[in-house]
Amino acid sequence: MPQGNGIGSKSDYGNGGGVTEQLKSENPMEWVRRVNGIKVRVEEEIVNQLI
Repeated sequence: MPQGNGIGSKSDYGNGGGVTEQLKSENPMEWVRRVNGIKVRVEEEIVNQLI
């Protein structure tokens, strides 16, 4: 569980799901899938912090 302000750090969420500029250029659909997954996790965390 994150400490301090309740917002997780980068280490709490791993390495960003492997979302890199290289992946973006080599496999844009996979990049979008991973970015969307990160977005969903962040939105869930925000909702959990507000409740």
